[in-house]
Amino acid sequence: PATAPAGITPIASGDTLRVAIQISGSDIPAGDGWCDFDANLAASNTNCYSASRTKDIVQTATCNNCHGPTSDTKLALHGGGRTEVEYCVTCHNPFTTDAQTGNVLDFSVMIHKIHYGRNLANGYQISGFNNVVSDYSHVAFTKDVDHCAVCHTGSGADVHNWYMVPTMQACGACHDDVNFATGANHGSGGVQTTNGNCAVCHPPTGPFPPPGLAPQPIQTVHLGTARNAEGALYAGGANGYKIDSVSYASSSGVLTIDYHVTRNGSNMTLESAPQWACTSPPKAPAIAGCAGAAGSSRLAAVVGFPTSDYTNAGSGSNPAQPISVNALDVGGSVTALGGGLYRTTATLPSGTSGSAAVALEGHPAADLNGDGILSDRISVRSSVSFASLGTGRAAGVEPRRQVVDAAKCNGCHDAAGNGMSFHGNNRTGTEQVCVICHNANATDVNQRPAPPTTGVDGKAEVPIDLKRMIHQIHSGADLHDPLIVYGFGHSVNDFSHIHYIGNRRNCETCHRPGTYGTEHAFDALPTTVDTEADKASSTDDLNISPVASVCSSCHDSEAAITHMKLFGASFHALDADIN
Repeated sequence: PATAPAGITPIASGDTLRVAIQISGSDIPAGDGWCDFDANLAASNTNCYSASRTKDIVQTATCNNCHGPTSDTKLALHGGGRTEVEYCVTCHNPFTTDAQTGNVLDFSVMIHKIHYGRNLANGYQISGFNNVVSDYSHVAFTKDVDHCAVCHTGSGADVHNWYMVPTMQACGACHDDVNFATGANHGSGGVQTTNGNCAVCHPPTGPFPPPGLAPQPIQTVHLGTARNAEGALYAGGANGYKIDSVSYASSSGVLTIDYHVTRNGSNMTLESAPQWACTSPPKAPAIAGCAGAAGSSRLAAVVGFPTSDYTNAGSGSNPAQPISVNALDVGGSVTALGGGLYRTTATLPSGTSGSAAVALEGHPAADLNGDGILSDRISVRSSVSFASLGTGRAAGVEPRRQVVDAAKCNGCHDAAGNGMSFHGNNRTGTEQVCVICHNANATDVNQRPAPPTTGVDGKAEVPIDLKRMIHQIHSGADLHDPLIVYGFGHSVNDFSHIHYIGNRRNCETCHRPGTYGTEHAFDALPTTVDTEADKASSTDDLNISPVASVCSSCHDSEAAITHMKLFGASFHALDADIN
């Protein structure tokens, strides 16, 4: 109408409007629809999707890379009925606030704050339906949070607004310690009352600036752009880590590993390339750029065995951890073969049989902000190769079951464009490297304080078996017994706040088809929950039977565990006593 209630600006001819509709209820598939048009006050408005003004920045399909990676799951909020970004923004507009907390609910502010949660100076909470408070202050984004193009991508007409049209609202959502009204923490930008000057100091791109000085180019100072560009030099074609051959001499028990690393089409000289100089401790003589960057460079050859289901028995790294060789120790345990090719060896325990896996893992260093310090770790996809301990070659390898599709993991988890990356950017891109350490006999006992009552959960150890731990992590907030894992340097990793953003009932969100039924777990090893006195041997370990280990990782209530026991599951039993 051309007239409107008092205080509301009337619609004028040519104003761009959106009409949106939602359908949902019971088991009806939810869906949203919308129509954008320029208002015509003289005739019927019948021409949908004809609006002259647009704001098409983020695509729902991009959100669903994480929130709905399978055909029957998708972004679905507020009871499941709101499934499209175009519908979300009709309510989450610049004039929407939370009545209880006073926090802004504008989409461009709210979404940035939610995904940046634990990095915020002031946290972020929303009081929703029935005044239920949702606290996003613990949220950790599972991709490079400073790589804005992770979300701002696709075919939207305004997809480049994130760097072409900076605003106090969008930028201040993450940089929430900046007070534009007073100029606090805004460097030389000082007080700003409108968005008119933003692009003057924050152009789309340009050289990296000195700290606190303008201009601050948006794509440059968000290091995710540079990180992904550097990561791409180790990916694609023949680039990255490559294990050329693995051979085994049964007479000596020596496994010989040949390998190389290629960056941007050229084999790297590991003993002199600056990307590999910032080891811990640093190489001598120190290469310029490594001062203050010790540990930014690491490359290791990790050997696990047997490949049917890793136990790493006799490795000397207990409980159940693999053999690890410093692949940068050229002139020591590593021999340079020339042309950027290298060889190292590992001696397997006497009596080891079956087949072994070798993983090349680690991270080169980089200087992403141009400060002359190689302090940035670049995630590079791990390489995994196998050798039979009978034939001495790849022939005859007994493969470990493959139940997870790493490509599905990488849809949600990514670093430097090379996929999921954990443990300080060391293990990247493939689940095959994860299971070598996260096997059925492994726990976090070595990282726990002693006595265990000094730990935050009072436990002596917790299983880190992948088939159990990953389910527990993704079920975090729904568990009766919260999962706390002690990691490197005795760090405490509390997963009790994790809310999985997909559909946990759809196992194929992560799993390969036909690999996750109970019948597929009978051949798996039981999960160690107590390594007992002899950490080098699994014979005295107390375990959970393999099927129950998986099921109880999500269904961990007393009633659920009692049900499992009634049907033959074992908890805290010796391996020899498990059927």
